[in-house]
Amino acid sequence: MTELQTAGPNAAFSLRGVLVKDAVQQRWAVMGVVVRPMQGEKAAEQVCRYRSSVLFSQQLTTEQLHNFLLRAADGSVDIAGETVAVSSPPGCCVTEATVENYWMEQAGRVYDIQVHAHVNVPQQERLVAVGEPYYPDPFEAARHWLGLRQYHGPSDSSTGHIVVLMPETRAYFGNAEWSEGSLVVSIAGSLAGSQGLSVAGCCWAGGHFQHLAGTVTSGRAALDVPADAQRLELLVVDNEGTVYDFHKEDTRYPVSGRSMLAQRKAVTAEPGMLQQIYNGEGLRTEFKEFLDLPRGTTPPGDKDKLQQVLKTVVAFANTEGGTIYFGVSDSCEIRGTADAVAKWAGGEANETVIEEYMGALRAKVRDFVYPTVALQTRAVHHNNRLVVMLEVERAGCPTSLTHDSRMYVRRGANNMAGQPADWQAPESTQL
Repeated sequence: MTELQTAGPNAAFSLRGVLVKDAVQQRWAVMGVVVRPMQGEKAAEQVCRYRSSVLFSQQLTTEQLHNFLLRAADGSVDIAGETVAVSSPPGCCVTEATVENYWMEQAGRVYDIQVHAHVNVPQQERLVAVGEPYYPDPFEAARHWLGLRQYHGPSDSSTGHIVVLMPETRAYFGNAEWSEGSLVVSIAGSLAGSQGLSVAGCCWAGGHFQHLAGTVTSGRAALDVPADAQRLELLVVDNEGTVYDFHKEDTRYPVSGRSMLAQRKAVTAEPGMLQQIYNGEGLRTEFKEFLDLPRGTTPPGDKDKLQQVLKTVVAFANTEGGTIYFGVSDSCEIRGTADAVAKWAGGEANETVIEEYMGALRAKVRDFVYPTVALQTRAVHHNNRLVVMLEVERAGCPTSLTHDSRMYVRRGANNMAGQPADWQAPESTQL
């Protein structure tokens, strides 16, 4: 392994693992082994023995680790005094891992070596022995002992594998933030403050490809990333062409680890808005999870969702005004509406599509409410969840629906059909 050679002969590695006695074949098998380079500290030499499981940790030099991996490749390896036969020809899968990846917090490379095609773990067996730590089962032991960032118990794909984690400590992506229309990324690591580092990459926005480049100055680089970018790829490189870290994401799919594009949407809603939502529906507040706006100008039926929204608009206008929050449930939970907006548009919920949806919403109100009411729409992202707000001002004269002559007013959290006498003109402003 090239990484072991570059680590140097005096490098130290921590090896931690879990062995189990296969419940069917009754021979020792690797449930999981994780190897990490050490940063000065010493690894505790420890072996915890149970009836059908062994937990072990030890410190290895570069040469010892290299020999350990060679023995595994030869079909058998001695671990914690037990001979473990390899049942699967070891093949090494190398993954370039970004920050906060599946395996570890830092960026780097992951060498994943499968040594057992299948392990019949004694799932119900408690790990209990005099003088040893207690675990309810081998999976809880592996979750705690291996120290992986994620571990999925019986369904974890790392069962039967030896995993060598080589985190990048020289230069890697740290935090990211949006400032004055640019994506500003910080570089962490031992070389972060040195000269010659830069960030190179590209992005896709609106179907168009765009190159990105920025020099790292004082550990930061500013990139001209469009606000509606859907895909992003970035590299940390030096003048010699050495690649230290990379970042890749696509808003169409879940991001593994830290999302830079999502930072532009991680807007915390103003406290007043959150307080209104937490107080629940009322005289000036209404919640809707989503409104699938129909195409065309046919008046909605009495039980249509659009009709219910239009009644609320009229009731707000005839009473004290108010706000309809789309993306909030009746139980005051901010669920977001981005996926529904994307489905409505038949594309992605980028800024352009969101504005198109809000424009269509305003148009529906103009089509079916008379006379025209003063309103505005806003898109707010709270914890990366899209909330569309339709704010209605109190009207200066009685307002109704073009296809329903009744005058609706707001009574608590309900829209009621009232009489013209129920309407009161707003008080004139004293100058």
